Amino acid sequence: LVGFQVIPSEKLPPQLQKSIRDTITRLRLDDFCIRRISDAEDYWDRMVSLQILERESPFVAAELRRQGRLNAPDL
Repeated sequence: LVGFQVIPSEKLPPQLQKSIRDTITRLRLDDFCIRRISDAEDYWDRMVSLQILERESPFVAAELRRQGRLNAPDL
């Protein structure tokens, strides 16, 4: 998560990156950055469990897992 924004991978072809950016804009996915930050911080501060994060904010949970940023007990 870079600033908790949704961004296409640089490994994708340029036209696909553009299509993804257009979709992100059209669906206003980056309007939820503050919510994603809050969800991750609640998890890191142990205010919510990984199971709750996975249910309430599956994108954040998946990204934290993918990037190896889970709390130690959840590794």
